[in-house]
Amino acid sequence: MSEIIRNLVLDIKKQSGGETYKQLSSILERYFNFHIDVSEFDEDHDLYIATSFSETRQKQRISLDLISSGSGLLQVLQILTPIYRFASKGTVILIDEPDAHLHTNLQYTLVRALREIQNELDIQIIISTHSVPMIEGAEPSEVVPVYAQTQHLEPLINRSHVDEAISDLIDNYHLAKAKISKKLAFIEDSNTQILERFDEVLETNCFRGINTIPIIPGNGRDNKAPSIAKNMLKKYLGKDIQVYFVIDGDGMSQQWRERIADYAHRNEIVLHQLIRHDIESYLLSPELFLRTLQEVYPNKKIPTIQEIEAKMLQIMKDTISLNKYGFDRKIEGHIYKSAMLIGLDEYRNPQKSISEAIKIREVYENSSDFDQLVEVAIGKKAYRAVLNWLCTEEKLNISENDLLRYVRQSDIPEEIKFILESMQAEI
Repeated sequence: MSEIIRNLVLDIKKQSGGETYKQLSSILERYFNFHIDVSEFDEDHDLYIATSFSETRQKQRISLDLISSGSGLLQVLQILTPIYRFASKGTVILIDEPDAHLHTNLQYTLVRALREIQNELDIQIIISTHSVPMIEGAEPSEVVPVYAQTQHLEPLINRSHVDEAISDLIDNYHLAKAKISKKLAFIEDSNTQILERFDEVLETNCFRGINTIPIIPGNGRDNKAPSIAKNMLKKYLGKDIQVYFVIDGDGMSQQWRERIADYAHRNEIVLHQLIRHDIESYLLSPELFLRTLQEVYPNKKIPTIQEIEAKMLQIMKDTISLNKYGFDRKIEGHIYKSAMLIGLDEYRNPQKSISEAIKIREVYENSSDFDQLVEVAIGKKAYRAVLNWLCTEEKLNISENDLLRYVRQSDIPEEIKFILESMQAEI
C-alpha cells in the first residue's frame, strides 16, 4: 500500500502546478496533524520514490519514512490520495466502509475532512457506513438510512436549516434508527445495566440484536425532550415516531402518577412509570440474593432466606424513616420536578412540595409488608445497604455483576417484561 500511495502523491504534486498537492497537504495538516513530503523522483536514476511524513511530538517535528506511519493514517491516505489524483469537477465518488480498521477519533475526523474536500473540489462523495462516529460527524440532511424494506431513499432531514434544532435534541445515529424503526425511547436513569440484563434474560432484544430501537438514557424525570421529540420528528421527518419514556416510580403518590400519566397522554407519549422506586429496587429479592450467595460461596455458611428478607425489610423501612436517607427531600424534589414538567406553577412555592412529601412519607412509614415496602423504599440506597451488610457483618462480598449473573426470568416481574416488549422493534 505504501508504494501505491507514494506514486499517487508524486502524481498529485505534478498536477496543476502543485496546487492540488497544496490542498491535500492542507487537509492532512489541519485535520490529522500530518505533514507529507515527496522528494523529486528521477525514474532513470532513483530506485523508489522517497516519501516522508512528519508529526509534532513534544513541540518537536519528527520526520520519518512513510512506511513508518501507522496503519490508520496510511488508510486515510489510501482514501484521500485517489480522490485528489483522479476526481474532476462533478465527479461522484462512492466510498464503501471507510471506517474499517480506523480508530473512532479518526472516523469522526475523516468524515469532516471529506465534507470539506467535497466542497473544495466541487464533487459528490457518498459513504456507505455503519459507523456511529461517521454518522454523527455528518449533518442530519446528509444522512440517508438504507434498510431492507426501503422503497424510497431520502435524508433524515430534507431541510438543512433544521439541522441544528434536531442535533440539539438527538444525534444522527439515534435519529436514523428512529426513522427506520418508527420508535424512540428515553430512559430517566443514566445506568441501563440492570435493564439491559433483564432484556437479555427475557430475550426481548431491546438493547441487543440486529433490529433495535434507539434508546437514550439519562434524561431525568423533568426532561421535556420526549414531548419535544414527538412533535419535532413528526414535523421534520414526516413520520409519526412512537416515543416512549421510562421513568422511576420514585415513591410518588397515586395522584402524582396519574398527573404524569395524563401529561404523557396529552403529548402522545407512551409513558412507563416503574411501580417500584427505581430500577435497583428490582434486585431486592431474597431469592436472588440467596441464589447468588450459594453460587459465589458454595462452601461457606450464608444467611438463610428468612434472615436476608428480614434484613431487607428493616433496611427498606430505614430508607423511609431515617433522616440520613433524606426520603422527604427526595420526594419533595420529585414533586417539584414533576410539577414543573406538567406546568403546575403553584408548586413554585417550596412549602407546598415539602408538606406533600411529609404526608407521603408518613403513609409509607406505616408499611410493614415486604411487597409494599419494595415498591416505595429508596431502592438504590436499600440495595447498597444490603450489599454492605453482607460484606461488613457477614464477610460475604458480592457485587451487582454477581447478582445480575444469576438473575432468572422468575426474578423479573411481568411489569418489566411488558415494558421491554412494548419497546421491541417491529422490523
